[in-house]
Amino acid sequence: MYHCPVPIVLVLSLLAAIGCSGPSESPRPDSTLSQTTLNTALEAWQKGEAPKSLMDRQPPILVIDGQWASGATLTKYEIDPAGSPAANTWQFNVKLTIQTPKGKPQVVKTFYNVSAGKTLSVARADE
Repeated sequence: MYHCPVPIVLVLSLLAAIGCSGPSESPRPDSTLSQTTLNTALEAWQKGEAPKSLMDRQPPILVIDGQWASGATLTKYEIDPAGSPAANTWQFNVKLTIQTPKGKPQVVKTFYNVSAGKTLSVARADE
């Protein structure tokens, strides 16, 4: 019968434990890039561009905003720079002044989830 010396068993146990520690935590998203991405998207809306047009940019930005997609005009916006991290996104409070297709102006306080990972995306949270 063969017996392993105790130090070898201990080293192998430690190596196995290190290799089986599970997935590492995702890195926190970049707040500056996230805010710049949101600003770029809202500027495009204010200039009259369609949300899908941002997919043609480099890097492309995926935008999800129902009012924008339905033809509302953004006349003014204010981004609260004090965003907060949430999972793999940043959340920013935004005050929008929107002109609906029927001509009625409205002020909307909402927030956007912005991802600045491999894919840039801007999604309005109250959609």
